[in-house]
Order: sequence, then C-alpha cells, then structure tokens
Amino acid sequence: MDISEGFYAHVDKVAKSTSYKWTDLDWEDIRQDMWVWLMENIPQLEQYQEDTHDDRDKKLRRVGTQVAVAEIHGYEQWSGQYIYGKDEVRAMLEDGLFFKNDDYKTATERVDLHSAMLMLKEDSFSYFNILVDKFVHGSFSGHPETLSRSLDKLTQLMNQIHNFNEYTYENGPGARTVLSNSASIGITGEWS
Repeated sequence: MDISEGFYAHVDKVAKSTSYKWTDLDWEDIRQDMWVWLMENIPQLEQYQEDTHDDRDKKLRRVGTQVAVAEIHGYEQWSGQYIYGKDEVRAMLEDGLFFKNDDYKTATERVDLHSAMLMLKEDSFSYFNILVDKFVHGSFSGHPETLSRSLDKLTQLMNQIHNFNEYTYENGPGARTVLSNSASIGITGEWS
C-alpha cells in the first residue's frame, strides 16, 4: 500500500493541532499512536487517503482526539489521579462488576465500587435499592431522573473513596522505614 507524502504531512498537522488541546501530551506521541491506529485499521486508512481534504481532516482529527483521550486516561490511571465518570460507573454496573471477582477491571476499580456501594447503602438506602433493582434484578420501573441521581451519588462516593485511599495508603516499598546496616542486623540477626 502506498501512502502519499501529503497524507503523512496531514497526520503530522493533525497530531500537532491535537497536542495544543492537551498540553501534557507530545505531538510526536500522538502522531505515533495515530499511525498505530491507522495501521491496525487498514480499510479506514485506505478510505481516508481517498477522501477529500476536508473529510479526511475531520476523520483524522477524530482519530487524534481518540488517541489523546486514551493516552490521558492511561496516564491518570497510572499516576493515581484518575476520576471516575458517571458513564464509566454505569458501564461497571451494567457489566456486573459489583458481583464479579474476575479480572474484568482493575482491583482498584472493584474495591472502589464495592466500598462506594456499601457507603451508599448506609447513607442513602433508597439510592442503593434503585441501583440494585436496575443493575442486578433488571427491574427498575422508577423515574429516569432518580436513577441518574443514584448514579451521580455512587460516582461521587467512588471518587471520594479513591482519593482518600490514594492519600492514606501506607504500604509498599516507598513507605518502609529506612534502617542503618547495624539496625537491620540487630532486627534480623544476620548479615546479608
């Protein structure tokens, strides 16, 4: 498959303009991820090359935005600065994450959801019942606005729990007390 120089230049231009919207991202990373997406979707790549400049521009900007959002999302999860969105919480409930113990989502998401549901049960039993009726029994017949408020409250609790746990977590290698060699030998009784 031949790719024209003009198409390469167009991808570069879109990657650069996308990086202006997300200043934390490097345009070259966006460009690289766009090319990965294009190579994984050869029929779209071929179609984009045949499109008019304006149509191609719209489609490439969509790919650039998709790539940038995925990169930001990945960074936020990796750095612990992630904030749950209502649609994401809804998707977790629709997928049955509250009752599954498999590796569908990360352990953090599962713990945050479980903790938030328990808090919701204590704080607002009616919201808890609405979510259980809708996402466990599939028999919710109430007003959509009530369901929306229930999801809002659950999302808020998940974010509070996630932030609290992030700042109070005290285990792991970075949290260990630094010991001198002599103190270490005193505790373990051996020289290693």
